[in-house]
Amino acid sequence: MRQIFLNINKIVLGIVFISFLPTKSYAWDFFVVLDAMQMDSQVAGIGFESRLARFGAGVFFMEGVALELQANFASDVGDSKVAGVASEIDALRIASLRFQSPYDVGYSAFVKLGYAQFDLLTFNNSMPENILQEELSSGYFSVGLQKQVDRWPRLGYALSYEHLYRDERVRIRSLSFGYSYLF
Repeated sequence: MRQIFLNINKIVLGIVFISFLPTKSYAWDFFVVLDAMQMDSQVAGIGFESRLARFGAGVFFMEGVALELQANFASDVGDSKVAGVASEIDALRIASLRFQSPYDVGYSAFVKLGYAQFDLLTFNNSMPENILQEELSSGYFSVGLQKQVDRWPRLGYALSYEHLYRDERVRIRSLSFGYSYLF
């Protein structure tokens, strides 16, 4: 009986997956993203502000729905308001589904839902060899607004709010500004 139930679940999941595939043939649109992030973090009640640059790429596989992968390539050490304590986010990796509205008067809204993973480094500036390194991961959420550049409609820039991580000890969120190019 259990085997029949598992087979029925596989069939239902297959039907759901197939229903999300595009029903008409069209070229898949690839895009790249370059972002700068201003991050606001709290670790054990201590607030940090830091900046991060990241690169991403994605593909629209349905109208308005894309798979996007992003990773950081540069970050700075976030100083806190508490003297001598610093924090840094390193090795940020994000995989998300991007849901984007059609451009209306040159603007488009988007929401990204996915998964984020990163290393959180916390240390005392006077003893940088004593680093506390934690690998954290969680669900990822972003909401933003993108504007097409009038002269180059395949180029756009966006402003977004992102929620990267939250638990009882750590909270990380950011504002990001970036450019995207659609191939």
